[in-house]
Amino acid sequence: MTGGPVDAHPALPQKLHRPPYRTAVPDPNDRMKLLRRSGRVDETRIGDRVVLYHRDTGSGVVLNPAGSRIWDSLSTPSSPAELVDRLIADHATTPRATIASDVAAYVTALYEQQLIEDHT
Repeated sequence: MTGGPVDAHPALPQKLHRPPYRTAVPDPNDRMKLLRRSGRVDETRIGDRVVLYHRDTGSGVVLNPAGSRIWDSLSTPSSPAELVDRLIADHATTPRATIASDVAAYVTALYEQQLIEDHT
């Protein structure tokens, strides 16, 4: 995986508008806790990128292709560890620790921005 899931920073989505952050973030190694996309988020595809817009907070992010793959994987509830496993299948030559670090930062940023949430 080159450059993490988004372009502006190796692991964080580009912020178009900063929303209020949540204080609790998911453990990126947890296989039991499932995350899902927020029902309050609209998505638009532009080429191989996904643009997300949160209707309540007015925040938006632009994901690069790797970030878009993680977002696509969240079409069904998934744990952060499952997201790592899926990306490893796509990037077999990238060390697991690198992918896990990128996924952890990505999941944390999207969780804090209320673009993903706990699946209950």
